Amino acid sequence: EVRRDLAVIVDKSLPAAELMKNVRAVAGSYLKDLRLFDVYEGKGIDPKRKSLALGLTFRDHSRTLSDD
Repeated sequence: EVRRDLAVIVDKSLPAAELMKNVRAVAGSYLKDLRLFDVYEGKGIDPKRKSLALGLTFRDHSRTLSDD
């Protein structure tokens, strides 16, 4: 099992569910879990945008995944 965190800056009007749907569509069959763990609006981010932080967990039952 491999976990990766990803932070993406998007327009405030974009629902997190829409971003997550798109991530699921391109992540492939090894993606086993996708969670939104932070939404940030404030210092360092354009007032019309927000940062969405996602946790992605990948797993393959037939072999061990690595960072390669």
